[in-house]
Amino acid sequence: MAARVVSSRQPVSVKWRKLLRRIPGYDPFASAGECWFDARAAQDAIDFFRLCLTHVKGEKARQPFVLERWEQAIVANLFGWKRLDGTRRYREASTSHISSPVSRSRY
Repeated sequence: MAARVVSSRQPVSVKWRKLLRRIPGYDPFASAGECWFDARAAQDAIDFFRLCLTHVKGEKARQPFVLERWEQAIVANLFGWKRLDGTRRYREASTSHISSPVSRSRY
């Protein structure tokens, strides 16, 4: 049996609330139940892209991979939400449900 994690849950700031709700048609707070948002885990995941990844081709080659705001919203929702036992609320994501706001205008 997994040990129960005692969290230091803080109220979700306005900054995070705005970011988390940037995904059209999705309100993570409405279906959260007993899940809680870990801002540090979300920020660590977002920072990983900028600090550890670089573009490999094109004019941005060798530059840090900085996420757009809509991408930050997806990453924050995937990695920031936790269950009572400390495991992530979302363990997988389907790219068929995630699309760029500009992808449809290009094709």
